[in-house]
Amino acid sequence: MPNPLSHLAVASILRQVRTAPLPVSMRNRLAGPFEAVKPKDAGYQRGPVEPPNPTPIGALMVAGEPFAIRIDEPQKRTAHVPTAAEIRRQQKESWFHPPPWDFNWSGDLRLHAHEPDSRSVDRTWKDGRRRRLEDQIPDILSSLYDLALRAKARRAQHERWERERRERGRLERERSERRDVELKLIHELERQAGAWFRSRLLHRYIRAARRALGEQQIEAKRGDETVDFFDWAQGYVDQLDPLHPAARNDDLLESPFTFHADADLKKGFARLTGFEGQRSCKVADGVEDPPASDEQGDD
Repeated sequence: MPNPLSHLAVASILRQVRTAPLPVSMRNRLAGPFEAVKPKDAGYQRGPVEPPNPTPIGALMVAGEPFAIRIDEPQKRTAHVPTAAEIRRQQKESWFHPPPWDFNWSGDLRLHAHEPDSRSVDRTWKDGRRRRLEDQIPDILSSLYDLALRAKARRAQHERWERERRERGRLERERSERRDVELKLIHELERQAGAWFRSRLLHRYIRAARRALGEQQIEAKRGDETVDFFDWAQGYVDQLDPLHPAARNDDLLESPFTFHADADLKKGFARLTGFEGQRSCKVADGVEDPPASDEQGDD
C-alpha cells in the first residue's frame, strides 16, 4: 500500500523546489530561474528494500540543464514474527511458509537528482535528525546548479572531442586523396621507367646480335608472313620505349579481364633474367627460325 503521508510530503517538496524563494545572493549565483519541465522516464530500477508503489518523478531545468527529481521513502526491513493464524495455517498446509521479512515505512524521505537520460544518481538528499528534507531546499537548488555547471562542462568537452575527431577524419581523408593523386603519378613514372629499362635491355641485345651476325639475317614466322627477326624486334622495342616516337602496338595491350597476370609476370621475369636461356635459339650458330612453339606456350 502506498503511504499517503509520504505522497503528501512528496507533493509539498516538489512544489517548494519549483517555487522556493531564494536569497538575492543565491539568485545572482544561479544566474537564471529554475524552470519546471515535463517529467521523463529516467530508467530508474527499484531496489529490493524500496516501497512497491510507483515513485513520484518530477523534473527541473537548472541553468538550461534538465534534471530528473525523484522522491522516495525507504522501508525498514525487520524479521517477520509469525502470527498465530500463520502458525495454524502452516500446520494445516505443509507448503505454506510465512514471509521472512516485514517492511514498514520509515517516515524519512529521500530526494534523488540525476540527468534524465542517465540511470546513475548524481546527488541524494534525505531527512536527517536536525533538518528535514523540505528545510534543505536552498542547499538542494545550489547543489543542482553546481551539477548543471558540470553537465555543461562535460558537454562542452564532448563537443570539443567530437569536433577534433571530425577534424582528424577530414584531414585524413584529404591526405588520402592527395596520396591517391600522387600514387597515380608515381605508378605512371614507374611504368615508364620500367618500359624504358626493358627497351634499353632489349635494344642492347639487338645491337650485340647484329654485330655478331654481320650481314646475316634471321628469318622468323609472323603468322603467315616471313620477317627478319631483328627488324621485327627493333620495331617492338621502339614502340615499347616511352622516349621513342613510334606508336604503341594496340594488339599488345593487356586485356582488363585477365586471370593469369601473376603467371604471365613470372614467365616474363624468367625469360628476361635468363632462366629459360637453355631453351633459346643460338643466333650465332645460324639457326634461322626461333622455336615458335615454346614462345606460343608461354604467351
